[in-house]
Amino acid sequence: MLGLMVSVYKKHTLVILPKALINQWANEIQDKLHHKPYILYGAHKTKNLSRNILEDNHIILTTYGTCVYLGMDSELQKFKFGRIIIDEAHHLKSEKTKTYQVINNLQKDVLWLLTGTPIQNKIQDLFRLFDLLEIPRDDYKDIDKLPGILQKHMLRRKKSPSTIVLPDLKEYKCGVNWENERDAETSKIFHQRFSTMIASDPTTQGLYYGMNKNALVATLHAQMLCVSPYLLEHKMKRYYDLNDDEMPSDSEFNFFSSTTKLDAVVDKISNNHILEPSHKKLVFCHFRKEMDLLRDKMIIKTNLHCELYHGGLTSKQRSDLIEESPDVLILQIRSGCEGLNLQQYNEVYFVSPCWNPSIEAQALARCYRMGQKKETHVYRFYMKDFVEQNEEQGEQNEIPSMDSNIETRQEMKIKIVETMDSMCTQTISSGRD
Repeated sequence: MLGLMVSVYKKHTLVILPKALINQWANEIQDKLHHKPYILYGAHKTKNLSRNILEDNHIILTTYGTCVYLGMDSELQKFKFGRIIIDEAHHLKSEKTKTYQVINNLQKDVLWLLTGTPIQNKIQDLFRLFDLLEIPRDDYKDIDKLPGILQKHMLRRKKSPSTIVLPDLKEYKCGVNWENERDAETSKIFHQRFSTMIASDPTTQGLYYGMNKNALVATLHAQMLCVSPYLLEHKMKRYYDLNDDEMPSDSEFNFFSSTTKLDAVVDKISNNHILEPSHKKLVFCHFRKEMDLLRDKMIIKTNLHCELYHGGLTSKQRSDLIEESPDVLILQIRSGCEGLNLQQYNEVYFVSPCWNPSIEAQALARCYRMGQKKETHVYRFYMKDFVEQNEEQGEQNEIPSMDSNIETRQEMKIKIVETMDSMCTQTISSGRD
């Protein structure tokens, strides 16, 4: 994209990106183009935004959230940009969101969409990107026309051996057994009762409250349970408050404090550090409490420098943390799977399987990317014999089955499946830029 800005000059370029990537883009632009971009982010700059500011700055960086905050009637909407670049464009997969609507309303001559995963869950995700590019819906309603549309509007940058040489990637599945039979049985009951609200064991029935109302929420609770029942403390309290019941005592509910999986993760990190002290480690988690628990255990059991990276940090805190490069960096996967360059790390730990495999692929790409010099090791943890194992198997089949279904229905050629491959980096473009 930086080469494009130089070779095809546009007087005004707007770059829209996640908050976590602002400093990275700004640093690269200053380093490669010797130009300081204007960063439109923060209360002071949004409040004082004027047409003169937009006119005077050739490259402007802003965030999805800033665009939404400014709304439909801002100076940003009234100004026509020569080029708009949207990084991590898969965030715009739903036309019903305010983010999509606000960004789609921006005026521009040329639009570029950057994403490594144009299809997150279903092919309609790709169609919403087509809409942003103003490709007529009648063109892609006929799925047989997809090869031509993709060939015309998509540039692919794939990690092929001929273009990018990376060290070996070694992956390990780490099955974890429950610490005792009581914990295993309680977890098994929970996983089997997605359609019921009542459990026979009075000390654990609070875990099942409301499970029949939303299967997805129940599955999320099951995932939390596999990490640690402590993550469901709020659910337990709510159940007993609503029913005027007394919470079980700690002695009755030892299961509540179980952290079997987190203990296994810490042990693996500690053992690997003994074998390879120079290896830095990334740990991807889903929940904030999970991250706090894991860090506390790391502090108690190891002497490694461990820090947390999550959505609650400011841009400066995030930048300082990446520069500090601690021995172990625990990241919330939703805020740490995109855009970051963490190639100084070469061990990756996924505490739980991701339901969307593209998110896990993006997370791994934070360190396993161009510039990585060391052999990279990936550890995926799951609780044996329960729902997590099924989720892991399901995620591996999700994208191939989707592509196979498209091929079967429309007799698609293998070329189309490859263009939908979410493991490669893709650039979707429109206009004559």
